[in-house]
Amino acid sequence: MILYLSLLSILNAFMYRLRGSTWLPIKVLKNLLVLAVVTGAFYLIFPVWYVLLIPVLGYLGITMGHGSYMDLGTNTNIDNERFKPLLDWIFGVEPPVNFYRDFTGLALTGLAFSLPIALLWFLIPTFPLWYGAIGILKAPAYYIAKLLYEPKYTLIGELLWGFFMISPLLLLYI
Repeated sequence: MILYLSLLSILNAFMYRLRGSTWLPIKVLKNLLVLAVVTGAFYLIFPVWYVLLIPVLGYLGITMGHGSYMDLGTNTNIDNERFKPLLDWIFGVEPPVNFYRDFTGLALTGLAFSLPIALLWFLIPTFPLWYGAIGILKAPAYYIAKLLYEPKYTLIGELLWGFFMISPLLLLYI
């Protein structure tokens, strides 16, 4: 199981990177490919039909994108509109550049993906409720990428976040 989850984590890293590229122009198909890999990982652990709800539960979060948050305080592009009111309330009216606002925005877009999936706990009692918090890892993924190699940090950030979407499930087997 550890091997399969590790391989699916790596596969999803590349699927999420593909999602961010222009190689395949059909965005819906790219989103569904990522959701299919995540669903496959959960289905290995919980082989019940409820797991097939993951594409429905995670679709809004995966299609939301991250707007300018991935720039982590280096760009004045527009916020992802869904979180702008909350971030304005936390950080005040949007300043031109704010690292903490963008870091929080990335975490929120990650949580928009992982929190709905954690609702499966109500249908599958052994489902890891903590998976809902995994979305927070999206922010450090992009930050680590920016520290590693700034010219290509979006590529590296997408790979890391795609990996982090599945790899924490390995904790179930340690």
